[in-house]
Amino acid sequence: MHNFQGLDTFKSGVLADARLFGDGYDFQIQIDSRFVLTETKGIRSTYGSVRLTENEYSKAQEYKDDYGLVVVSNLGVLPKNDSNL
Repeated sequence: MHNFQGLDTFKSGVLADARLFGDGYDFQIQIDSRFVLTETKGIRSTYGSVRLTENEYSKAQEYKDDYGLVVVSNLGVLPKNDSNL
C-alpha cells in the first residue's frame, strides 16, 4: 500500500483502499482518468500459488484490462513484488 508508486504502471496514481467493501479487489488506483482495480496476495516463500475467491475472479473477468494481480512473495525473509499488470 505504501509502495505502489514504485511500480512504473502506478507512478502517477492515487490509491484508494477498498479492502473493507468486499467488492472483489483490495485497491482502486486512479491514473489520470483511468481506474485500475488491484488484488494483492502474499506468499511466504519465493514461489507458490495464490487463490482468488469467486468474487475476485468475477471482477477480474469483468474489468479485464483494468484489473491487476499483485503478488508479494518471500514474505518470510525479504518481500519481493511480482506484479502482473
